[in-house]
Amino acid sequence: MSDPKDLDIRKYLAIAYRRRFLIIFATIAVTIGATLYSLALKNMYSSSSTVFIEENVMSSLMQGVAVTPSMDAKIRVLTTAMQSRTMLQQVLRDLNMDLHARTDAELEGLINNARQRMDIRLRARDGLFIISFSHENPREARDFVNTLVRRYIEQNISADRDDTYAAFGFLAEQIEIHRARLEEADAAVLELRIRKGDLLNRDPGQLLEQIAMAEDRLQELSIRRYELLSSASSEAALAFDDQGLPMSGHQGRLNMLQRKLAELQLRYGPSYPEVVRVKAEMQMLEKGLYDEGAVNVDTQTRISSVFDVQLQELRLQEQRLRRMIQYYNELLENIPVAQAEFAEVQHKRSEQQRVLEQLMGRYGQAEISRQMELQDKTTTFRIVDPAILPTNPSSPNRLMIILLGMLGGLGAGVGMSLGLNYLDRSVRHVDTLKELGLPVLAVVPEMLNPANVRKMHFRNLLLYLLAAAFFMLIVGVMLLEFMGSTILYDYVQNIVQRPETESAIGYMKGLYRRIF
Repeated sequence: MSDPKDLDIRKYLAIAYRRRFLIIFATIAVTIGATLYSLALKNMYSSSSTVFIEENVMSSLMQGVAVTPSMDAKIRVLTTAMQSRTMLQQVLRDLNMDLHARTDAELEGLINNARQRMDIRLRARDGLFIISFSHENPREARDFVNTLVRRYIEQNISADRDDTYAAFGFLAEQIEIHRARLEEADAAVLELRIRKGDLLNRDPGQLLEQIAMAEDRLQELSIRRYELLSSASSEAALAFDDQGLPMSGHQGRLNMLQRKLAELQLRYGPSYPEVVRVKAEMQMLEKGLYDEGAVNVDTQTRISSVFDVQLQELRLQEQRLRRMIQYYNELLENIPVAQAEFAEVQHKRSEQQRVLEQLMGRYGQAEISRQMELQDKTTTFRIVDPAILPTNPSSPNRLMIILLGMLGGLGAGVGMSLGLNYLDRSVRHVDTLKELGLPVLAVVPEMLNPANVRKMHFRNLLLYLLAAAFFMLIVGVMLLEFMGSTILYDYVQNIVQRPETESAIGYMKGLYRRIF
């Protein structure tokens, strides 16, 4: 039993053989059309130039000392810079290729066309870039590439120098500004030292020690004064007030001690020695009020005069100590404010000093960078292979177009054959009737007429000869193209460049644009 796949292949082969002339002449027609199309295309000549980006040894030696553009940075911007509108417009103007552009739209179209015909290939690892340009005129292709490379190198060097000079001038200006600010900060620090030097030179710890010593001394004087008052009271039964003035009688002394006790209890606890002593003295006075009689006023006056000088001296010492303690406390309060103010102005001065030092360092680097730019000690461009005049066109590849047309024609012929066979509803096999469910009574074979057979063979022979002639013509065109002959190309171009042909082509293009 036969494989269904074999039956399908045989079926399609039978269809192709039955419509072989359709396939053959469809292939010939499409191939001839592709050949004419390839000959109508203008020859494009491509010229290229290879440029090497050389990083000078001096750049490596001066790394960290001078600031120069790196090779990677230049390679990154190379493609964009070369395809920029400004660069292409300058190149077109140098070569007088923009003379035919009468309007801005035509000039923009010319620039876009040049950008599309350019090809820039980078080999960053080797530091190379290759620039190529395609044009109908080989001289213009060569001149365009060389002019573009020259323009880019000149502009790159000029831009680097301008950037270096601008940075150098900017740094010099900033140095003067920050030097003036540093001088102002120094003046502010000096003025603050003069105005608040006493506070800045003081040690808060020493002040606290001096305050503690003064308070201890004040406490000792107070105790001595009250002891002196107590001695005077016990000897002369005199009472003295807080200022050391005598008060007559035990009752006055008792009143004074009560006030003293209240004052001490506010500051100290009940076990404080002075509190205990005052309480004991009050008890003695309260008892003495009952046991003793009135004291003679003359005796009190005489006793009070003995202690008057000593009490006055103690009061003066206490006043001096209180003023000293108050002065130290005021200093202690003002020292943090003065130190904070001094720290602020000192910080500003330090910042200005740091910025100025950085600017001075950058200024030195800018000076070295400027000298390196002037002497071309940085990254340089070397043209390894300049663009030369191309002799052979780079495009179109007519052999490839013809072969593709041949394959396309073959496919179109096979497709039309299958389509016509699908549209043909005639019965060609018994199985077709069986699928309809109709009984097959008999199968009548095809009866061939010898005269018709001879005519068909003669017609087929003519068709084969005609197809062979066309194929020989196509093969001849391919051989001429392979050998580099331009006979057919020149002939077709002469026809295409005729005014009537150009007008017809223009009309067809306009019609195509309106439709699609």
